[in-house]
Amino acid sequence: MEDWIKSQIKYGLRYIPAALLRYPFCKKRSEETERIREAAGGHMIRGVCRANDRPEQETFDAIKNAGIGWVRGGFALPFNADGTVREGFYADKEKYKRFAEAGIKVMFIAPGPRSFYEIGIDSRTPEGAEFIRKSARFYIEELRGIIGAVQIGNELSTPRFRGSAHTLKEACDYIGIFAEAIKAIKGDILVGYNLVGPQVDQNVFLMPYMEYLDYVGVDIYIGSFFKQAAYMWVHGLLCKFLWAFLQKPVIVCECGYLGAGAPKTSAEKLEILRAYGYDYPTVAQAEEALRQDPTSFFEKCPPIFAEHAKRWASGSPGEWLLSLDGKSHVYSEIPGGAKIKGCPHTPEGQAAFFRRLLPSLEKLPFVCGLFIYSWYDDKECNICGQESCPMETKWGINHHDGTPKPAYYAIRDLWTS
Repeated sequence: MEDWIKSQIKYGLRYIPAALLRYPFCKKRSEETERIREAAGGHMIRGVCRANDRPEQETFDAIKNAGIGWVRGGFALPFNADGTVREGFYADKEKYKRFAEAGIKVMFIAPGPRSFYEIGIDSRTPEGAEFIRKSARFYIEELRGIIGAVQIGNELSTPRFRGSAHTLKEACDYIGIFAEAIKAIKGDILVGYNLVGPQVDQNVFLMPYMEYLDYVGVDIYIGSFFKQAAYMWVHGLLCKFLWAFLQKPVIVCECGYLGAGAPKTSAEKLEILRAYGYDYPTVAQAEEALRQDPTSFFEKCPPIFAEHAKRWASGSPGEWLLSLDGKSHVYSEIPGGAKIKGCPHTPEGQAAFFRRLLPSLEKLPFVCGLFIYSWYDDKECNICGQESCPMETKWGINHHDGTPKPAYYAIRDLWTS
């Protein structure tokens, strides 16, 4: 089991039961929740992820026709290490500006500490921290009137996004540096962070910085990545825990359900491993050979897969390939048992998921936003580069060409009624 998951379990056992026992007795609204919901028209923020890749009038119309008022997406770093503005920054700004001019608000995902570290800026040093502050203020001043919310970093509890140079505690300090830098100038822009599941350790590490933060964000993918806790009610339970624990408005920054995909059989897995050069009698033997020496795999897999595996592995790249993050991509599969009852991984099952989920979260007054992941299906998986891999290609509520899937109509009917 990976260390970041072990840490969740350790802190979860310590804090989650007590918070849930406290939930029935705590207030369910605050001035912050009322302000956010009032600004959203009396309901929670209704958004979608990754539509920002298509800043076209056709996209704007389809978003608004579905009752969606926000998009969520990221920017690259604003500066080079020498302080000059990075090439492409103003092109990105113009893309987001088009959404704003169309009446669609933007949640901006700021880069995490890894992005700065890769250009030689270390947030743990005084000089690096000052560079972060300068960058944070630059974003706010340049994007004022375009963005309505900032999410500082993305899923920084996971080594894949945080990077191996920073511990989770150090990544949380980075969030604090960024949030404190913009507190006095952000105006009514919402500022927060996002979690993978409850991620109690991250919340504990961020306690000293809560005064600078307006919301806690959470990414919830129940029934697509693993079979544990694959029940619809877990979404609400997780939000209830965060409210009871932090008394901060909750925004679901990512929530989705795969519209296609299935587990592979042992025979299919063995065929895949043999195609990569691991010709053994059993899957277990072939996986162990891959774990010990992924050279043959990297020679045959799409280059982007090899690049990600080597970049994201905190230890052995072969170990990463067979981890929770990597294994589904090796086999282009959804893990066995990963499904919510009544919601098969089909276009119709995906629509059923949203028809059940959205009303259940909408009625929780402290849940102040939900961003659907995502706007469209991808042609190729952006992690492993395979068209056959469902894990990063079948989240869309629209097909890759932009034509609506059943999930789009389900959301439209709920959010425009």
